[in-house]
Amino acid sequence: AESHAEEAVIAARQAGDGFSLAQAYMMLAIAHFFKGELPLGREYAELGLSTSLSANFPPAMHLAHITLSLIEAITGNTLAAEQQLEASIPLVANPYQEMLTNWAAAVALCARREFDAATEKAMAVIGVAQAGQMPNFIAAVLPVIATSLAGRDDPALAAELLALALAQPRSATGWLTNWPLIAQLRSDLEQTLGAQAFAEAWERGEALEIPQAVSALDMLNVQQTHPEEVANH
Repeated sequence: AESHAEEAVIAARQAGDGFSLAQAYMMLAIAHFFKGELPLGREYAELGLSTSLSANFPPAMHLAHITLSLIEAITGNTLAAEQQLEASIPLVANPYQEMLTNWAAAVALCARREFDAATEKAMAVIGVAQAGQMPNFIAAVLPVIATSLAGRDDPALAAELLALALAQPRSATGWLTNWPLIAQLRSDLEQTLGAQAFAEAWERGEALEIPQAVSALDMLNVQQTHPEEVANH
């Protein structure tokens, strides 16, 4: 995909096609982001943004703002992350773009330690991703939910969700392994649970399927919002 995008950049430059050039830059930005190569991801996202602005191509503008917001949040620049996120909102034109915006919002809120608000955005992502059969986006927000669960006396489930997210073969997880907050979460969970219990929870998480994780979160939501329903069963 990366080599194809590089070829697309050359072809678009030769043709003077701003739309295709912006798309190609964003393909490279996303590829580097998911691999955890954040400086390159930032560089191509900025090129994608400037090119899409020149070409007046809102879909690429939106994706560039989302990618830059994610990178800023992961690297600790929460104000810049929020600014990029706010710039993306007026460009939302369909449920897929709204899902991307909610993903970036979840990560930005998580970076600001606003874990409950981050979880609300993450659950919104899951709703759209589930309907659209996009499990990679469900996996992408599981670490955000794990941060909230870790603070709600459910560290075992938090460890399971984090393990599932990091074990996903559907998309690269380099961006997660480059996020200091996630490394700290893993360390904190191991300390809270103890080495053996943590290892067992991690093993369970790696064996989970995405639908099982979603079902567990649905049940948890019912328990928290309608405890009387659980009691009656």
